[in-house]
Amino acid sequence: MLLITFIMFGRLLSFAAKGKNADAITKLLALQADAVVLLMLDDRTGEVMEEKEIDVNLVKKGDILKIMSGEQIPTDGEIVFGATSIDQSMLTGEAVPVAKSVGDEVIGGTINKEGTIHMKATRVGAETALACIVNLVEEAQNEKAPIQAIADMISRIFVPVILCLSGLTFALWLILTLAGVVPSDWVPGGSNAFFFACLFGIPVIVIACPCSLALATPTAVMVGTGVGARNGILIKGGVALELAHKVSAVLFDKTGTLTSGRPSVTDFRLFAETVDEDEFFRLIGSAESGSEHPLGKAIHDFTKERLSEGAEEDAIRLETPHDFVAAPGKGMSCSVGERRVLIGNRL
Repeated sequence: MLLITFIMFGRLLSFAAKGKNADAITKLLALQADAVVLLMLDDRTGEVMEEKEIDVNLVKKGDILKIMSGEQIPTDGEIVFGATSIDQSMLTGEAVPVAKSVGDEVIGGTINKEGTIHMKATRVGAETALACIVNLVEEAQNEKAPIQAIADMISRIFVPVILCLSGLTFALWLILTLAGVVPSDWVPGGSNAFFFACLFGIPVIVIACPCSLALATPTAVMVGTGVGARNGILIKGGVALELAHKVSAVLFDKTGTLTSGRPSVTDFRLFAETVDEDEFFRLIGSAESGSEHPLGKAIHDFTKERLSEGAEEDAIRLETPHDFVAAPGKGMSCSVGERRVLIGNRL
């Protein structure tokens, strides 16, 4: 009973690990949109004749889809109308949205941050980048590590040897008991030589049980790959996981990998002499108060921090901007009070 209980407990732990690691795949699948707006175009003029909301699984290659601001990109495709910025952090780790315009590729599962676009589906279903990532995680969790192959080989040899030793132990004590070599007071009352010999043969199997060899390695691989997937690290199976302890140097291909993933203002310089520092921060802080762009939020937080230095909390009052106009990939313009504020890059 103890042996069976031990084996069942080990299997329970293994299934529990599989269930927890399935959450990583579920979270990846949750990045895909459930529904999308399909555009019906006139074959001659190319004008939009009808808009129809369909299930994302019904999207076919070549379909023209409408993506509003804040919506997820339903599948891999190419922008055919409009300009926007795409949050690709789920795939690349980039904290700053990437500017996209007509002709640029977009990836399913990413987020359209600003601007309405029309896109043509180029890869659907199992061909999309998100589906490939999910398949990679599933294959990695089911792949055997080299050390597991060694454990399986040892188990194939170990089990028959242990069974033979257990049978030999049982036979030896049975013969000694029947031959009268074993004192009669050693045999428990109400028992016989057969059951007495079993008391020595069975413990050999229980103590030397190779269950840990068969359960420990696959459970460790599944837990390791699952935890990595939940933290944005895709481990290509048990082989890569096993070799990780030999790593002596790590090369990063972009600085975004080494940051916190949240932009922040580190320095500023005021060139205009007609505006003092507090007025400058009040204007740009008010202008960015309604922005959803990561850089806009970073500027807004920085201005509030600067204005709060040496001032009471009630004195920090930012105005609500009006006439707000956003230029995807370039910047924004708005009015704060009677002033016109322009914020953007040098392009």
